[in-house]
Amino acid sequence: MRFIDANVFIYAIMRPRWEVPRDILDIKERAKAIIERIDKGERAITSVVHLSEVANILERYLRPEELNMFFNSILYKENIMVCAVDRELYRVANELSLQHRIGLNDALASILMKREEVNEIYSFDTHFDKMEWIKRITD
Repeated sequence: MRFIDANVFIYAIMRPRWEVPRDILDIKERAKAIIERIDKGERAITSVVHLSEVANILERYLRPEELNMFFNSILYKENIMVCAVDRELYRVANELSLQHRIGLNDALASILMKREEVNEIYSFDTHFDKMEWIKRITD
């Protein structure tokens, strides 16, 4: 099982409105391949906070019906674990983000990964490379 960072969903789903550089198109293709594997049953984990990040971005680009279909495709899949987050967990993540000089939600992902004994993450965010125990997967 691997954690799915918000940026994987965003790269896979967003449709560019302008010409994008080749390196971004490459990331989009890799993100789509990751999502396809999960659609075919690969087990994965994410959190409501990471899905909220996705919603905040995609709401500007997708019609409400498209957004609803996208989230249903995640929320109703039995192979995707969506972790709840409470105040205490976010407080710990806040401290960890300062300690490791990483984003708050990246720290949250690392805490959830430790709790669920997951050491690999699908992400295009290099901040995860600062945490030696995490292996970042980009394809």
